[in-house]
Amino acid sequence: MKQIGERWKYGKKYNTKIKIIILIGLFAIALFYYRNATFTTVGDDEVYRTSIEIWGSWVNWVKAYYFGNSGRIIIHSLLIIILNLPMDIFRILSSIMVVVTCMGIYQIINVRKKSNDLVRFLIISIIFCGMFFAINNLGGIIRWASGALNYLYPVSAMLFVLIPFVMSMNERKIPILYKCISIMFVFLCGNMEQSSAVVMVLGTLIFIYIRFQRKNYDKADILFLIILWIINLTVFILSYMAPGVEQRYISEMIRCCGYGMLSIPQKLILGMQIYTLYLYSFRGLIILVIPILASIIISLKQKNKKNLLIAVVNLILCGLQNIIIRKFIDIQFIYPYNKMYIV
Repeated sequence: MKQIGERWKYGKKYNTKIKIIILIGLFAIALFYYRNATFTTVGDDEVYRTSIEIWGSWVNWVKAYYFGNSGRIIIHSLLIIILNLPMDIFRILSSIMVVVTCMGIYQIINVRKKSNDLVRFLIISIIFCGMFFAINNLGGIIRWASGALNYLYPVSAMLFVLIPFVMSMNERKIPILYKCISIMFVFLCGNMEQSSAVVMVLGTLIFIYIRFQRKNYDKADILFLIILWIINLTVFILSYMAPGVEQRYISEMIRCCGYGMLSIPQKLILGMQIYTLYLYSFRGLIILVIPILASIIISLKQKNKKNLLIAVVNLILCGLQNIIIRKFIDIQFIYPYNKMYIV
């Protein structure tokens, strides 16, 4: 923490205006989440809240849960603890995790520290816009306790597990602070299949990149990254191979009986339909602001004509997408299986 404080105070990374904007933005996002987060009295929240009471002890619950439902023991143990605390504790912790997510995204994007203040400001603006969109439009996923613990927390953890990999890829020595944070977070990250898979795949690609593209790398840092990767893999295996996963799959297929018969292309189209539905449901200008800011960043960082053309084309396509979704797509077009989604 002392290292971060010294950088914040004396470093050339930010000027005063950028610092103020960051602090205001982080506070606004935290407050926005805090005011909207809540416990639910039905569904998963209620089930986990009473789990220990029903099973008599945490050990009995772990045995029953691991063999009968899921391998996410770390995540759901934390969820049980939080659900039995005052709601304000959950709101504060989750607001902090929202801020941590923003900081993690920024750290990965700006790891080279070569961006000027204007580019940093635009990057921060994109992160803030994206987070406001996620909280507002995906609130059914991350604004209640079970959703936040299963998705928001592991994604936040994943970002801080990835930061040391990105640092090493860019020939930066990994500070001891980041090593401690990533070791602490890797267990939470590895306990959720999607976030763990991201670390495994990106970590492997970064190892390959370092091996063939980087001549100067710290062997101690590489050893640390290998240990981090193995811990993530181990937690993933213990979670994914839990006997309860198969039981959960069977019960879900009974509830969603048609899903198991869909092909991979059909599942991809279904995913695009859901994505379009979220965009349709949230017609705010944030969806257009993000590509505008991204295009400006590309224009500022890339001076050659080819990349400037890419930025312009990107902006035009995103603008057209926004207009089509806002003005022409009928809500009935989103639900049925339709190959036109490829277009």
